[in-house]
Amino acid sequence: MGFAQSVQKAQIPIGCQLCDSGTKIEWKCVLCSLLLCSECKDIHLKATNSKDHKIVDIKEVRPKDESKGILSFKEINCPEHNDQLCVLYCKSCDKPICIKCVTKIHKGHDLIDEDDYNDELNEKIKIMKLNESMPTNSHLPRVVPGKVNPQNFDSEMNDVGEQKQKPTIKVTRKYTTDFRQIYAMVSCSYDSLWISDLLQNVIKNVKLKKDNIKIITEFNIPVYDMTTNSNNNLLVSESDESRLKILMKGSGQISRSKYNVEPLCTWGIHVTMNQKIFIGAKTPRSGYRTGSRLVIVMDETGNHLQKYEHDKNNKLLFTLPYRITSTSNGNIWVVDVLDEDGSGRVVVLGQTGNIIRIYNGNPDVTSKERPFNPTCILTTPADNIIVADCLNHTLHILNSEGAFLLYIRTDDEGIRLPHALALSRQGHFYIGCSTPKRSPNSVKANLYQVKYSGF
Repeated sequence: MGFAQSVQKAQIPIGCQLCDSGTKIEWKCVLCSLLLCSECKDIHLKATNSKDHKIVDIKEVRPKDESKGILSFKEINCPEHNDQLCVLYCKSCDKPICIKCVTKIHKGHDLIDEDDYNDELNEKIKIMKLNESMPTNSHLPRVVPGKVNPQNFDSEMNDVGEQKQKPTIKVTRKYTTDFRQIYAMVSCSYDSLWISDLLQNVIKNVKLKKDNIKIITEFNIPVYDMTTNSNNNLLVSESDESRLKILMKGSGQISRSKYNVEPLCTWGIHVTMNQKIFIGAKTPRSGYRTGSRLVIVMDETGNHLQKYEHDKNNKLLFTLPYRITSTSNGNIWVVDVLDEDGSGRVVVLGQTGNIIRIYNGNPDVTSKERPFNPTCILTTPADNIIVADCLNHTLHILNSEGAFLLYIRTDDEGIRLPHALALSRQGHFYIGCSTPKRSPNSVKANLYQVKYSGF
């Protein structure tokens, strides 16, 4: 079952912008573009020349046309830098900010632009009106803005009579990179990515501009996987290395970390919300059917907490633990590569290491001639799972228990060979692509930012 897009859009708290307390907004000052609670409406009128300031009910507000929202950032002065107008909204701090704020106080925070802010505010207003239109004695559930429960949202909105939104992705930006293959990718801040290319043995930190990519820094090392920790430091799994490498934020140098899996070598890596380090590991230079293959769990200091290697019948759980993620219910997701051709599966484990489910692809997409080819896995804010199926040009969407929800053909949007995934801003993610085998070096990999809805 897919989640409606309005779930995602109801999750940004938008409170009174005068008292900054998160109190429910009920009014807007047309002149100042301030969103106000009832108490601050009176304070605002007393503090200004009331004949010049028109206060309107927030439910009466409408966009002037489809290209404009109900709030214009360019009409708001930054509270920290009075000489600057606001350009973005910081979800982490719940306030509009200027360009100076982006590079200082709010660097690395979750930022959205004016269009997305207004989309979400319009959605909240729509939900408020929906509530008020219901009879007070109705048996139908009331939808509380900002407190929608993703687990029961679909059934509630079906009772109200709203139609579910069709699951879609839409390309919002496309870049042609200088990579031969976007092998792994991690988002480190707003429009900033680390990208690895194992064919060229390089990783680069890039900044995505409107029409081009700016390279910030690069290192010539062969990287299997990457992620960031709680301090936004970069952790790197390097080819045939037993220790993860680490790039401390702002240091400009990669060094050996305390996360060690000797005598094995590292593969997929993942950091959970509670800062546990999951590392896929195997015997160095061993084949797909020989040696040890397991997932090791560490704490932030590098102490080994647990390992997942065998099932209850003492059979190996993995062939090659290639990519790892987790969901809020504690389930552990491992992309397990089975052979040199890249065919694989997704193994879903509970916290005790019990197999909850094994996903082998969907028969509508895969076949014996074109097997399931999982190359990356991503957990969405709604706790769904996206699996990139590279050679089949498909995204498989699963719920947090591993049940299949739907698939989306990326080649319908012009996206071929999706290889790596990374979260972007609200309602968006990045897809990094590979290039066809035996293609000339002049063929370069594409990078897409896509907007998604319905899952």
